[in-house]
Amino acid sequence: MSEEQRRHHRIMTVIPVGIHFVQRSPAEGWGRIRNISVSGVEVETHFPLKDSEKVYLSFAVEGWVLMFENVASRVIRARNFAGIYSAGVAFEDELDREHLREALVYLVNRT
Repeated sequence: MSEEQRRHHRIMTVIPVGIHFVQRSPAEGWGRIRNISVSGVEVETHFPLKDSEKVYLSFAVEGWVLMFENVASRVIRARNFAGIYSAGVAFEDELDREHLREALVYLVNRT
């Protein structure tokens, strides 16, 4: 999907993310957020995610100062690139948008 087709601008980053699965064993895994916006993230993992799968994401921006825990989310689009899995994940929870905007502004300004 091109940047023009997206509802919100994405910020490229690398942030560790904990992933809690609703209907899967093991129930938890780890990955990396590759980009983030106010509506969702792109997650990269070493295990497959499934389209439409409900997950809960936990991540922090810059030293645990801006934390997001157990954010209800849904996998929109999952892909496999030679054993590295990537998924577009939309936030379903009503996040504290101001808190998230603060995190995004921080990410943009830290360079």
